[in-house]
Amino acid sequence: TRTGRLRVPRVRKQILVDMMSRKMADRSLVAVAHTGNLTYEQSALLKREVQSAGGSIHVVKNSLLGLGMRNAGLDALVPLLRGKVAVAVGDDEVALAQTLLGASKKVPDFFVLGAVLQSRRVL
Repeated sequence: TRTGRLRVPRVRKQILVDMMSRKMADRSLVAVAHTGNLTYEQSALLKREVQSAGGSIHVVKNSLLGLGMRNAGLDALVPLLRGKVAVAVGDDEVALAQTLLGASKKVPDFFVLGAVLQSRRVL
């Protein structure tokens, strides 16, 4: 494009929104975390640790993530989508919460902003 920005076609955006809605719907824990300026090694470590806890972590454009959250009924988390954030989802809420809080000690730029635990907002 003329502005130098990468444009994502509308169909691909809708696919991303639908995918994120499905991933977040009916999960025990959905957490929004600030990612800051993570290095590749830090983001790979974070992804491995979250996966070992039975969850998954995703970095998606905030506007698309917000639409997915609204579709999944997670309106309480939408105001947290400012800056560089990621969303972590999983069904084993204890293991995932411990992993996310432990990761915030290992990676200084990573910290949890808020979460929905069994349909209730926490943090």
